[in-house]
Amino acid sequence: MISLGSCTMKLNAAAEMLPLSRPEFMGMHPLVPEDQAEGYRELIKNLSEDLKVITGFSGVSLQPNSGAAGEYAGLRVIRAYLESIGQGHRNKVLIPASAHGTNPASAIQAGFVTVTCACDEQGNVEMDDLRAKAEENRDELAALMITYPSTHGIFETEIKEICDIIHACGAQVYMDGANMNAQVGLTNPGFIGADVCHLNLHKTFASPHGGGGPGVGPICVAEHLVPFLPGHGIFGNSQNQVSAAPFGVLCGFIVLVFLIVLLTQTGKPKIQQQIPAAVNAQNTAAQAETEPATEAPTEPETLLTYPTAAENVTELTANNISSEHAVLLDVDNNTILAQRDPDARIYPASMTKIMTLLVAAEHIENMDDTFTMTYDIIAPLIDAEASRAGFEEGETVPLKDLMYGIALPSGADATTAISIYLCGSEDEFVKLMNEKAEELGLENTHFTNASGLYDPNHYSTATDIAMLMSAVMENDTCREILGTYQYTTSATEQHPKGIPLESTMFSRMYGNEVTGITIEAGKTGYTDEAGHCLVSYATDADGKQFIAVTANRAFD
Repeated sequence: MISLGSCTMKLNAAAEMLPLSRPEFMGMHPLVPEDQAEGYRELIKNLSEDLKVITGFSGVSLQPNSGAAGEYAGLRVIRAYLESIGQGHRNKVLIPASAHGTNPASAIQAGFVTVTCACDEQGNVEMDDLRAKAEENRDELAALMITYPSTHGIFETEIKEICDIIHACGAQVYMDGANMNAQVGLTNPGFIGADVCHLNLHKTFASPHGGGGPGVGPICVAEHLVPFLPGHGIFGNSQNQVSAAPFGVLCGFIVLVFLIVLLTQTGKPKIQQQIPAAVNAQNTAAQAETEPATEAPTEPETLLTYPTAAENVTELTANNISSEHAVLLDVDNNTILAQRDPDARIYPASMTKIMTLLVAAEHIENMDDTFTMTYDIIAPLIDAEASRAGFEEGETVPLKDLMYGIALPSGADATTAISIYLCGSEDEFVKLMNEKAEELGLENTHFTNASGLYDPNHYSTATDIAMLMSAVMENDTCREILGTYQYTTSATEQHPKGIPLESTMFSRMYGNEVTGITIEAGKTGYTDEAGHCLVSYATDADGKQFIAVTANRAFD
């Protein structure tokens, strides 16, 4: 028996039903041996990857056969996760009155107790009531189930704050994706801050199902929930299994795949949007009708070109510099004046954050916008004894303050917050960093995190860092922040006088200035693997620009 919601009694288009009626699809048994279903497995793989992009999440299960089944599966995942971290006692689910009608039933079926949150006269979630209910049930709260946009047709303007409130209580955010078609191309649940959502794919990417099918209600989850996605007994793991078939209603995938492929480039947050492949192909074809064919370039154009060594370049040695890798770049002439093994792979440590700042500065639309710090951000950093700017759980911070928190004290709390604000997760933000590195033409640089923590696949070179710094200095926001010695953050409830921040570079340089040279901006870095690192930007009395990079200097 497949549970169905309110969208049952509607018709499917004949154009959708025709491909589904083909025996190649309809005749496939859901438990057929894998080597006889390679085509289906390819469709399943492609659809799963597309849904990750569209939702901004890290994992997908196609097993649920309907929206209601997806709700149940998502709540099972949340319960399993909470039990794994010793929070299995959390048994309450907060549900706004504007949520999809099946939400309370699914929560009860999954073994939770429901708590209703009120809405105001305009149909929005009543924020004071939400805060009160969340705080009242803080220790027992497992999740919030919210429909976005709601069944009232409302895009909750405070949706990100709602997610932050729930996360601050140690609970998860379940987003009902019954109306996901209203998000696609504009935003996504991961960007907003949800942890799990189900998708009524029969509605979002096709017409609503009729006559009992084909309904498809997969769930998508954030990275920390991926290990708890529904398994299947056939594959030796029956955890959270919700369907007899490992991939639910297979025939419903066919139409969906063809429709979704046209949207995979528009399901990301606005900062990640690209021209859909289909549109790009159309434009290219139209252009080909009016322009003669030309041979495509073998390599994409990049914004930067690698510098050349000056005729009298100084080859630095251990006798005149303690760092194992160094480069001095004449920015105006794009030439290297001095160097020591500048193209060897290095671990950039917190020099990474100049790329973090550049990507953030290019994508933040309003620096006065705010972000609320959560337990999930702060707690791991405290446990890891990572460098922090000092923001606290529940503190609402302007983005401008977070940017200074990244640059001056090298705060990992600020770095993580900016990543989540812009992309929903640090992993997604890092994708933008690598895309920017490719755009700039940095051939020897790859990032795995936004803070500069050691990872064997997180690397650069002294030359690449110098080139990156030259691009960073062209951005007014980055130039101002990296050139600041001291800064005090805005007053908050947690810090009524703000947080005084001080540049690690300028504080160490104070009293050791060089005559005739003005150090205008820079960023330090240190890990055990990277040693001491520094990238700095300077000008001389004639206004000539220089960038110096040193890396892998042993601790004095």
